[in-house]
Amino acid sequence: MPTGPRLRSLAEQLDGGMIARREFVRKSAILTGGTAAGLAVLRGMATAQPKTKLRIWLFKSYVTAGNDILAKHVEAWAKERNVEPEFDWATFGDREQKFVAAIEAGNPPDVAEMNYQGPMRYKAALRDETKLAKDLAAARGGLLPYADRVVQFNGQYFGIARLAFGGGLHVRKDLLAEKGLKMPKVYDPDVIEVAKKCQDPSKDIWGFGQTLNRCDDGNGFMQNILWDYGGSAWDKDGKPALATANLKANMAALQFAIDTIQKHKVQPPGVMGWNDASNNEAYMAGKLVTTNNGASLFYAMGAKKHPLFARSGIATARWSRSRAPWWRPRSAPSAPTLWRGCGSWAAPSCRARP
Repeated sequence: MPTGPRLRSLAEQLDGGMIARREFVRKSAILTGGTAAGLAVLRGMATAQPKTKLRIWLFKSYVTAGNDILAKHVEAWAKERNVEPEFDWATFGDREQKFVAAIEAGNPPDVAEMNYQGPMRYKAALRDETKLAKDLAAARGGLLPYADRVVQFNGQYFGIARLAFGGGLHVRKDLLAEKGLKMPKVYDPDVIEVAKKCQDPSKDIWGFGQTLNRCDDGNGFMQNILWDYGGSAWDKDGKPALATANLKANMAALQFAIDTIQKHKVQPPGVMGWNDASNNEAYMAGKLVTTNNGASLFYAMGAKKHPLFARSGIATARWSRSRAPWWRPRSAPSAPTLWRGCGSWAAPSCRARP
């Protein structure tokens, strides 16, 4: 191929964001014997073409410094590729509603940051990212198995795993010390007993504040409780089993969650209306003895020099029965409940691209 068409091909790759400016200059120099031709093309592109816009939805976590770093990384990438990023930040409270509304309207973002359920929940509307996902993972030694499971189905990848969320049971160590109690090791009976002995409803201090509603924290807690009692939403063959093969175990798990409210009375009033932010706010307000959460709660207290930071700890308790960790079937070997979630990038396919 003559030099001209090959140089134009490189320019098209640069314009499409497939290669970086440095790579373009390097390759054009090889083709033409110098950088002058490549730089001339860049100047022409800069004056003749408007910047390509890229709509990006990011997740605003409680790790505010992490949010800032991510935005700066995206901005640097966009500047290098002459792309204009349009940011929109979603929170725990509105992320899923925004995804559903955008997909139904046929106007989703170009790239979106999702939680661990996103790639499978929205896979019908997402691009196949198999090659990119495998290339990125291979260059870094491969994906951890738990992350790999939630971004692909039958070997087809609908998301690019980006990060892991660590977490556990946040505990007020000072309140346990006052009662001469040790950190709990299992939920039933340890956490329940600690919650009962340390709470004081008259002072609006509750033993166990657990989000149970339809949100990340609620999903994670209930998924683990199902496994804890030997149940699961699916059977070993991947078929729905919530109310069939695993009905008995699942009902026992749900009863435990109900009992924390109705029988043991260790949960605060209105807990069924909580979202992902509610337990964080209640814990930092001094209203909870224990709560499950990602490590972002611990980070937020430390970053704000919150007085409860030094008086809190994270219990790596074990579940009372099957002790399965996140993202594993209920037959998984024993493991700590220091859980992890996988955040990922995904690219919706139902929107026309420029």
